[in-house]
Amino acid sequence: MSNNLSKPGTQQDIVWIQHWIHKHTGIWFPETKLPILEQRLISMCMKHGFKDFADLIAKIESSSGYEIINEMVDVATTNHTHFYRETVTIEYFTNNIANNYMDSSLRVWSAASSSGEELYTIILHLIEKYGFEKVKRHCSFLGTDLNRKVLEKAEQGLYPHMRLEGIPQKLIDQWFSPAGLDLWSLDQVICKMCMFRTLNLLAPRWPFTKKFHVIFLRNVLYYFDTATQEAVLRKLYDVVEPGGSLITSVTESTSKLDVPWVRVSSGIYTKPR
Repeated sequence: MSNNLSKPGTQQDIVWIQHWIHKHTGIWFPETKLPILEQRLISMCMKHGFKDFADLIAKIESSSGYEIINEMVDVATTNHTHFYRETVTIEYFTNNIANNYMDSSLRVWSAASSSGEELYTIILHLIEKYGFEKVKRHCSFLGTDLNRKVLEKAEQGLYPHMRLEGIPQKLIDQWFSPAGLDLWSLDQVICKMCMFRTLNLLAPRWPFTKKFHVIFLRNVLYYFDTATQEAVLRKLYDVVEPGGSLITSVTESTSKLDVPWVRVSSGIYTKPR
């Protein structure tokens, strides 16, 4: 195949894929971002030898298109994350929420965990505050994502050195070790404290048998349209214990949404007892 697609597809093809992504992931590419989607799709077609978007659509629709569908999820999702991101909300969680559970049990769910940096940051914060043994004894951690490839990275706990930026040096010295080729490995005792699973937030049912005390859903809502935001936030509300919390990005607001969460501060919401 040539190195470029002279006529990758029609506008109708783009719209079909746009709506397919929205239906299956909740992610909506507005018209202003369709050129970004188109470029990602062109790269995907070139990789697989598809002659145009119609060829790609046929593969998606076919019964043998499972791997392509997974890759479409990769195309749709943006996995920009790093350690110690927006620490203001994690510090609030550590000091003002987690302290209520550290003598009993604390169930934490990172609902868009990507490659694990968020969940591991949460654990490192808790260990600094309460000590390793207490966190290991009283806390359980679940990380889910739609993208199975990033979850595999999360389970491995291997990160380029540049991704460690922001982590206090004393924690790097204590919990990370060089793994060659500019990679650093997070101590497996930390990795084994987490369970990572593939989960679509739009799935009709979530396979949980216990409710959570805290859910992190940061930098995700702005990918959804209003109806999807409300649907997901209501489902999250249903799987949180009374008195539990939802933590979003400080730049995401639910003020204009019809949801039952009660705002505590920027990015912090609670479910009344």
